[in-house]
Amino acid sequence: MKNIILLFVAFLSIIGTTNAQKVKVESGDLSFLKDVAEISVVFVYPNDMKYGKMTLQEYIDEKVEEKEKKEEGSGEKWKSDFFADRERFNEKFIHTLGKYSKSLFVAEDNSDFKYTMIVKTTFTEPGFQFGFQSKAAAIDLEISFIETNAPDNIIASMKMSKASGAAHPDSGERVAGAYSNGGAVLGKYLRKNCL
Repeated sequence: MKNIILLFVAFLSIIGTTNAQKVKVESGDLSFLKDVAEISVVFVYPNDMKYGKMTLQEYIDEKVEEKEKKEEGSGEKWKSDFFADRERFNEKFIHTLGKYSKSLFVAEDNSDFKYTMIVKTTFTEPGFQFGFQSKAAAIDLEISFIETNAPDNIIASMKMSKASGAAHPDSGERVAGAYSNGGAVLGKYLRKNCL
């Protein structure tokens, strides 16, 4: 019964937040993607990004201190796991972007590809889940398309806001869900508008 309730809560959080996601082309033209079969993706997690109501560094410092008070050494382990989660975020985004764009082969940081998509996270809401109370994770992204060998040549740029993940007890899974959702939304957008 508990599992059924948790699945229902997760389903409601996805339904309630999927429509809130927005994708907007800020500059340039994405029509070049029509003839592109493959694209490299590079992820950027800047130190000045916001993490909830704090800066990224403030969030990390608070969590490390909180964990250390409970058990010595657990703060540094949490910090190591926190940064390691980025690999999971990247994989989720790439997987769903490729899946929903249908015709675009996506790989991380492949310098052999002519074009590169730079995915910069500007905001992360880590969310929470305590019993029946939960808040979904969400991310804001700035996405730029460049020629791999001419990185100063920004062909197009876009923003995605409020890409959300489902409720989950593990914060890494919540945020990974937001990246998965973000990749899916972008893939659908590209397929519909320029592939």
